Amino acid sequence: MLYRWLRDLPETCFTGKPRTQFLYVKVMVETNEMELAQARLRLMEDKLSDPEWKPYAGTVHFLSAAVSFYRRDFRRANEYFEMFDRHTPEGSYVQMIEANWLLKPWHELLILS
Repeated sequence: MLYRWLRDLPETCFTGKPRTQFLYVKVMVETNEMELAQARLRLMEDKLSDPEWKPYAGTVHFLSAAVSFYRRDFRRANEYFEMFDRHTPEGSYVQMIEANWLLKPWHELLILS
């Protein structure tokens, strides 16, 4: 239901709202809409040179790593995780939340591989 609601919002609802876009990407991942999630993340990556987006670079790279991992593109996932590490301060709230979010699904994915 949340995915349908976010999908139906006009694009202007996402402009200048990185956290809303992160939620949308996370919901896309949870509903297995990896192509759409990856496309949205590419648009966000293009904005990272904007000073307003700089603080969100780590989160964008983390979500990109997650999408790459779920798509089994492990080389690309590793590249994004390295960028995440470079752009996110050690012990940050984002690191703790994001690590907990993916810990179990990744573990299950690795077991099933």
